[in-house]
Order: sequence, then C-alpha cells, then structure tokens
Amino acid sequence: MFSSKFKCMLLAFTVVFSTVIVISCKENNPNPIVTAETKVDLSFVPTILSSNVEIGNPERGFYQWENDIFPNVLPVYDIYKRFSWRQIEPTKDVYDFSVIDNILNALKTGQRFSFRIMAFNSLNHNVKGIDVPDYIESEGRGWSISYNNTVGSSTMFVPDWNDSELLVRMEKLCLALAAKYDNEPRIGWIEDGLYGNWGEWHNYPVQYPNSAGQYTTPPGTFTGNAMYKPIYAPVMPDQANPSIQKYREGSTQTIQRILLAHTNAFTHKQLIHSTSNLPALFLALNQTREKPTGIRRDSWGDQNFKDITKNNPYKPTASEWVLFNERWKEAPFYTENWGGALLSESEMISQLAYFNVSAIAYGGIGVWTSLSSDTQASFLKYARASGYRYQISQANIHLNDSILSLKTSWRNINMAPSYENWNIKAYIINPKTNVLTSSKTSIAVNLKSLLNSTIAPINDSITFKLNEGWKNEKILHLRVIVEDNNSYLKPLNLDMSVQNADGSYTLCTIEIINGVVQLKRYN
Repeated sequence: MFSSKFKCMLLAFTVVFSTVIVISCKENNPNPIVTAETKVDLSFVPTILSSNVEIGNPERGFYQWENDIFPNVLPVYDIYKRFSWRQIEPTKDVYDFSVIDNILNALKTGQRFSFRIMAFNSLNHNVKGIDVPDYIESEGRGWSISYNNTVGSSTMFVPDWNDSELLVRMEKLCLALAAKYDNEPRIGWIEDGLYGNWGEWHNYPVQYPNSAGQYTTPPGTFTGNAMYKPIYAPVMPDQANPSIQKYREGSTQTIQRILLAHTNAFTHKQLIHSTSNLPALFLALNQTREKPTGIRRDSWGDQNFKDITKNNPYKPTASEWVLFNERWKEAPFYTENWGGALLSESEMISQLAYFNVSAIAYGGIGVWTSLSSDTQASFLKYARASGYRYQISQANIHLNDSILSLKTSWRNINMAPSYENWNIKAYIINPKTNVLTSSKTSIAVNLKSLLNSTIAPINDSITFKLNEGWKNEKILHLRVIVEDNNSYLKPLNLDMSVQNADGSYTLCTIEIINGVVQLKRYN
C-alpha cells in the first residue's frame, strides 16, 4: 500500500483511525483521499523539534542557583537556595518560615523551589558569623574561632556535632519543616543538610586534632586559597571520655541521627543527598521511601568528577555500587559546577551522561552575558542533554463511525527520565469553540519507565467514542496533553511541534465536508 521509502519513515509508533468512509494516504499526497469503498489507517511520524531547541520542563536542564543571574535565553522551572538554621528558628522553638514562603509566593505558575538548611558555613554572610540559633551558641554547643572570612564578624561558630542536645534540636527542626512543606507542591526537593560545612556532610576546611592533639596541616603551614584556610578545632579532651577529643568529626551515631532526622520527617517529599560522605549517602539510599532518595554531586567539570571515592576513605561494597549506579532510574541526580571548572565540551557531556544527570545548578559559572558565544553555545548544549526529552515517535489513527482508536509510541531521547507523576490524555476538540467532542481518555504510558534513548519505545493504544453530532462539525482536532497528577506543574513540553496555547499537541485534524470525513496529519 505504501512505498518502501515511506515505510522506512514510520519508526515504531503507530496511530490508527478507521471510519465507515474510507481514507487512503499516498506518499506524494499527504492529504488523504476519502472514498466509499476502502478503509486504510492514517499512520505517520509526528514532527520533532530541532535538536538545538530547548523545550524547558522542571527537573531537567539548568536550575536557578541562589542569586546567580540565570541565562535569559532559558525558561526557569526550578529555583534553589540554602538557608542558615538561625533564619528558620530565630529563637528556641519559634520557627519563622517567611524566608521560604516569600520565595514560594513569588513563584510563577508551575515553578518550584528547593532548598538546603546549613548549621555551619565557613563563608558566612550572617551577623556574628553564626549559622545556628543564638541559643545553641549561648548553651555552649560548639566553639568560636577568630576567622576573617566571615562577613560582619571577626569570629565563627562551629557546632559540636556530637552534642546530644544539638541533635535533638536538629530533629525538631526537621519535623517543623516537614509539617510545613512535606506536602507542598511548590517545593521540588529538599536536600539532607545540617551536618558539616555548607550542610554538605564534610567539614573541610575544619581541622580536628587527633588524640595526640596534632593537626593534619599544622598551624602556619597552609599556603592554599585564603578563602579555604584551615579552621583549627581546640585541643580539648571530652569530659565523658578523656581519651578522645571533645570537638571532632561527627560519629557514626551522629551521622545516622542527622540523616534519619530528614528521612523520618519528610515522608512524601523528594530528598537529595550529597556524595561527600559515602557512609551517609548509602544509609540514605538504603532507606525505604515513597520517593527514593536522589543524589547530588558537586564539582561537575572537575577531572575527578566521575570518581566518588576520590579523597574518601570509604570504599563501597559491590551491592552499594549497584544501589548507587541504579538510583538514577528512580530518583534524580543533580550536580553543580565548582569554581568555574571546565573541561572539553565532550568531557563535560561525558560526565553528565556517566551519572545520567537530571539537572545542573546554574551557579558559580559566571554572568551569562559575560560568557563568550562559544561557551554559551556549549552550556546550552549541556542543558538540552540533561534530564529527559520525550517524543511521540509514531502515531496510528483509525476511525470507525464514531469510534476512534489511537495508538501512540513514546520514547525518551535524553539521559534520564522524569520522576514526576504525569497523566497523558487524548481527546477530540473543536479548535474554534474549544468544546470537547469526546471525553479525555488516559494513555497508559508511564513516562518514568522511559529511561533513555537506549531503551525501546513504549506503545499504547486507546479507544474512545466521539460525542453525538460530531459529524455536524466542520473541523475537529485530535490532541494529546501531558498533565501533572497534582495539578500544579504546567503541562509537559514534548519534543514535538506545534504546541497549542493550553500546552496540548494536535496530532491530526478530522475534516467533515458535505458529510465526507477526512483525516489529515497536523504536524
């Protein structure tokens, strides 16, 4: 029926329409000819966008990081920021969420906000150089040190990570945050924080003395970047156990409590954990959660980015490696550039693909307008490659009187899936009046299962009935739309042209001229 050349263009996706009036479609005649004797299927490959076109969508590409100026050529779907603990709990047991709520209330439709809470920030911008509430300092649950990198203070306060009351207060903070935001659709993800410098689960550049009172880098010998000069913890024996230092790295029990403070409090929200502390990471990944914990790794563009064990004494077991390497299939992997580190374009793409990265923080890269045109082009390529990019790769349509059959094939041509709950619906509508001529019928394709372009496309077929009197219309559209089950996010942008104002895509038109029905490919 079709030429061999035309068959080669059909790929793996089919949409079927059948009608009591027959439709024939020839390669050299894209508009089907209707006769009364034959019935054929309308089958075609929907037109995709150019690979140079950014489609947008949450949880992919670049996301806005802190106050860095975002590229003005890209849409903003996800916004991210870090807060000091004292901003959320200004006084004991009094929580002030206004710094978060103010950002939430300023979001545009479909945008989401994500955050991390810090108890210590060596590049502190808070008055007094303290990130914990004042009562934590006044109760002596840490120590102060002279440090001229703080803003507004000549000293800095470092928490005593193993202080039992400090851990209780962290647990209460997580519970208060979860009560407020665990079911908030405007919140995208929350990072396990609180422990370590910047809440990153490491204490660099803090130097804790060993049991002999010695430091890895003795005072006065450091010659590196002044921003990261060592912060020396006092040499002081623990009263409960004089054989160990009072101020030291968090113990295994401390790490577990702070991690579980997050996972036990946030039962619904997506959590993300850093690769900086591998025992904590694998504890997080092993938690059974409604949404499995995702992963964050900094230093994209660094030559050691692919090696999560670099400078880390912990060596994962075989089962932990499997857990880590498979996590991208069910939870996002986020990254950020560090200090503007850049390798070749191919290696930057390779690093993203190595971890199946969903999204990249646009922070520490530089003001977009100050970058060269070549650098801008590379970063736009990185954004397009990250996360997901879904296509309808083929459509078949069959119309039999008032019964419509639609078969669609879907695929993801990028490196990671979407982890949200999307509902794909198809329907017939009068494009001039926006009156539905059929119900919205769900297409049972789970986009989460479309992992990347190496996975075979998924096919799904649906059948629904057109409303009575549809033949009295002059023209109808068959459309698909991908909607958020939580009714918050905007309809999903597909790698297809052309999108309608409501976020839907038209597959074909049904034209009724003098009682004769024609099906025509729309794009």
